[in-house]
Amino acid sequence: MNLQPVQRAEVGLWLIQEAILELLDQNPNGLNPSELSRQLGLKSPEDPKLGVAYAVLQLMVASGKAEKGEGLHPPYFRQSTQ
Repeated sequence: MNLQPVQRAEVGLWLIQEAILELLDQNPNGLNPSELSRQLGLKSPEDPKLGVAYAVLQLMVASGKAEKGEGLHPPYFRQSTQ
């Protein structure tokens, strides 16, 4: 399989989103970006807002795949389907 860089990035993003959704399904109380980073094995810098999990979560919220909870360090949830 000889994919172009943009295609490999799209596949990688999709795989990370699927892993995040699986973890959110397993944690009905939600997970914050730091905990997601830890469970995914993605090292997060001191500021979780600079990490991969946080960036992907923002894309997922914008696309309706996840929703952000309330509070100082809000958890994220899989977007409810109604």
